[in-house]
Formats: sequence, C-alpha cells, structure tokens
Amino acid sequence: MKQPLEGIRVLDLTQAYSGPFCTMNLADHGAEVIKIETPEKGDQTRGWGPMENGYSGYYAYINRNKKGITLNLKTEEGKQIFTELLKTADVVCENYKVGVLEHLGFSYEKMKAINPGIIYGSISGFGLSGDLASRPAYDIVAQAMSGMMSVTGFPDGAPCKIGPSIGDNYTGAYLCMGVLMALYEREKTGGGRRIDVAMMDTLFSVMENFVVEYTIAGKTPHRAGNQDPSIAPFDSFRAKDGDFVMGCGTDKMYASLCGAMEREDLAKDPRFLTNLDRCENYGALRPLIEAWTITKTVKELEKIISGLSIPFGEILNIPQAAEHPQTKERNMLWNVYQSGMERTIRIPGTPIKIHGEADEPRKAAPLLGEDNASVFGELGYDAASVEDLENQYAEGQLLLERLEMGHNLPGGDKNRWSTESICVEEIPVSPVLFTRRTQTNYKNSDVSVERWFELFEIVQRQKLRATGSVVLTYHNNPLEQFYQRDCDLEICIQVNEAVAAPAAKTFGGFTAVTALHVGRNEDIIQTHIKAIKWLNQQGYTIAGPVSEEYIISPVDITNEEDHITKVIIPIEKPETGKSTV
Repeated sequence: MKQPLEGIRVLDLTQAYSGPFCTMNLADHGAEVIKIETPEKGDQTRGWGPMENGYSGYYAYINRNKKGITLNLKTEEGKQIFTELLKTADVVCENYKVGVLEHLGFSYEKMKAINPGIIYGSISGFGLSGDLASRPAYDIVAQAMSGMMSVTGFPDGAPCKIGPSIGDNYTGAYLCMGVLMALYEREKTGGGRRIDVAMMDTLFSVMENFVVEYTIAGKTPHRAGNQDPSIAPFDSFRAKDGDFVMGCGTDKMYASLCGAMEREDLAKDPRFLTNLDRCENYGALRPLIEAWTITKTVKELEKIISGLSIPFGEILNIPQAAEHPQTKERNMLWNVYQSGMERTIRIPGTPIKIHGEADEPRKAAPLLGEDNASVFGELGYDAASVEDLENQYAEGQLLLERLEMGHNLPGGDKNRWSTESICVEEIPVSPVLFTRRTQTNYKNSDVSVERWFELFEIVQRQKLRATGSVVLTYHNNPLEQFYQRDCDLEICIQVNEAVAAPAAKTFGGFTAVTALHVGRNEDIIQTHIKAIKWLNQQGYTIAGPVSEEYIISPVDITNEEDHITKVIIPIEKPETGKSTV
C-alpha cells in the first residue's frame, strides 16, 4: 500500500531519543530515512537497555523502518559523501550541540547552496539563540527548567520527573510537524526552511493552565498529586481492589456522579455547586467521594461511572497495558524480526492510523552500517569498494591497538622505534569509516615518552581533532614549565589537590596529569606532541602505565564526539629512578 511520505528522503544525523523519535514518525509513514552513525560505536542508544545478545531493545524501538550507514563527517571523504547525499535529500535532521554541524562545514546556508529545497531541522536543549544555546541537555534537564517538575508529584514530596522522556518525544513530534509544514510550503514555493525546536521551549509550551495561572492570576502553581487544579473532581481514587482515575469536566457530570453515589445533597451543597466552587473546596469533597469508591471494586465502579459517560480509567501497570484488549485492537504492538537479537520482538506501533495505509513495520532497526553497500552504491561505490573501505577500517583499528599495547610493528622495535619507520601507508585507515574515542590503557611499563609522542602523531595523522588543552599539576610538574614557557598558551595550571592526589596515589608517587578536550581542531594535538617530545628531551621516561579516562563522557553531552579525557602520565628521571612531576 502506498504511504503518505513515499518519495521523501531524510538524512538522519540524530541520536538518543528526541531526534530519532521525529525521524521514526516520518519513516513509519513512508519516508526513506537514512540514519547516519559514527563508525565503530554508532548511536549512544545502542548501549541502552534492555539488551539482548549485545543488541539494544531501546535502539530497536526508536529506529525501526530506517536504513543505516556509517560516516565520519570529520574527514574530507566523509564530507564529500554527505554532500552527494545532500543533493538527493529533502530533509536533514540533527540534534548535535548548537554549532557542531556548522563547524563541520554544513551550515544551513551551505546546505541550501548545495540543494535549494533542503529542509534542515534541528533539536537542541535551549534553541539556537540565548546564553544557554550551547549547553547540552537531556529530557530531565528540560523537565526541570520548564517548570514541569515543580508541579509534578505530591505536595509533601520532592519535585518529580514524569516517567517517560516527554521532553524528548514532544520535541521530536514538534520537529516532525515542522518538517511536514515545510514540505507542504515547498510544494508551493520550491524553497526549503531552517527549523529550530528546543526541548525547554517545548515543555514550557505544554504547561497549559500552570503558566497562565501565573501570567494571568499572578499565582505560583504547586504540586497537587493527581488532582487537576482547574477541574474537580479530576483525580485518582482508591477502590476496594485497586486504583482508578475519573474526571467530571462539567456540572452535569458531577450531578450524575452524586446521583450514582446516592448523595444528591452534594450536588446542591453551596460549596460544590459550580466547578470553581468544587476546586476551592476540593479538600472537603474528595474524602466524601472516596468514602463511596472504597466500598466497590474497580470493575463495579467502571460499569457505574462509565455508564454515566464520565471519563474513567483503571490504573494499569505496563504488562496490563501491553496485553489489554484495546491495545491489541488498535495494533499498538508491532511484531518485527530484529537482527542482532535474532528473534521476533514486540515494539510500540504508531498511534497515527491513516486509513488505507499498512499498519505494520516495513523493516527492523538497522545493524551498524547495514545499508552501506546500497546507499554508497548509489554514489558509485561498488560492492568491492565498500568492502575495501570496511576492511581498511578494521585493519587500521587493529594496527592502532597493536601500537597502544607496545607490540612490534613491521620493521620496528618493541622498545624503541622512530616516526621515520612508520609510513602513513602502513596505517590503511579509511577516512570514511574510521573514528576513534580516546579511552585506552597502556599496559607496558617500558613504554618510552618518545613512544607516547609518536602515538599522538600517528593518531593526529588520522585527522582526530582536539581543543581546550589544560595541564593539571600536583607539586612540581615538568609539563607546567613547558606549557608556560615554550607554548605561550594562556591556560590554567593550578588544580585542586583533591583532583591531582588520587592520580598520584594510583602509582605510589607523583604523576603528570594532562586534560585533553577532544572535539574541534588539530592544534592541541600538536601541542601535546610537543609536550611529550619536550619531556623526552629533558630526560624523563614513563615510570608506569599511562592511562586515559573520561572526565566528561560522550553520553553526558549531546555530541558524542565531544568529550574531555584525562591523560595520566607517571614519569621519572633515568638517573634517579625517582618518580616525579
């Protein structure tokens, strides 16, 4: 069956939940969504539970009906491939930190020059403008800063996050609407649009009466549990065998409820005559209603209250909701065979039921790089070329791992080798398919400072980028002298002893500790190369294992390629054998 969005191609650079929720909805209704992930690791949700056979159920749900390719946009060949894909696309969606895609060379103006009809949609925590624009965010941040958590929970409890990540899916749904609006307009004008949707804006916009209660009435709303502050009764109640909710949105509904309770006097009580009266005196009304409800079962109450056309619902847990006859009637659980899990799984279906459209998944979520061959094939890469690129990536990764572990190289020496003995050709890493995160442990205590310097140079050749270098010092760090005197960098040298001391204790002595902020240009890697080379010239050698660890990990921020890594280097002077800093 034909679907409404057939013929629309979406380049999906999003990850986590908000962006993928938008593109999932487009894909569910026929759009060709090409999910572009970084090689090696892919979308961060590939590591989010529930997991089965190493594959994420979270990822499987939010990325169904999409194609999947891997691409490194930090390389020239990666940029060229993305440019060619742009020429064929209708929509680009991303949720990087603000400015990342522009820094990679793909501002809206640049994309519009390549494809005048392109629609560029972005999701961020706080939008493209304002002091907070560059800050990362997850759903819980948006819930907190929109005011939502302040009104969620019970009066005697702490502010609460709403269970599902509504800051993500609402924002994704808003971006989806924006994309559809822009596609409709393009039919008339031929031009594209830039769409900017922020998570904080989104949740603030759906706060309904809470905001106008402040802006119009001048009141600060507070937590009220399940009670609606503007309608009464509109709340959860106890039954003999469970809990339920109901809402009387009109005076007529309330009078009908009083009749069912055989308490017609409550319908005439001056405290409860109108909805405003009931809201003001709800503290007196609620116990009277619940004194009646706890004498009956949920099923008995459902029959009585629903029979009066008063909205009613039993409070179900997730298994009860999933197996409910109405859920099955509406086909709200789709069956799909998921590669990686190697079995058929059930995932939530689409709530948008378009008559004449098949209400079923077209394909499962892709394995990492699953559609490289077909998508790259459109650009002129034959199967052999794609396989060659993937093999180059695997070989290059293996060689780097051998370097890190101090293994022999062709023509090299385990304890000492020079950069002249390593040719770029000996590291056949594809710029299209290669990416790397700095999280490595160096096991060999005989690794020299020179080897450390050479590794940085090799990694730099693979076009990794870095900025924001800062040296953390403890006692007399020789690197402090280097950075202050030999680099003319305005950087922070002093660090709290609480930060540096644990690193020193790790090796029973002092360590040089360097922080490397990975993400944007090559200058700082060159600085680190010079720093390590300088240490070597001063006669220092590595006294123990060199390690790296995340200070801020990729999952803490929107752009997973941007993170801060701490490099711990224990060093010693050969003539003294004493570990120093």
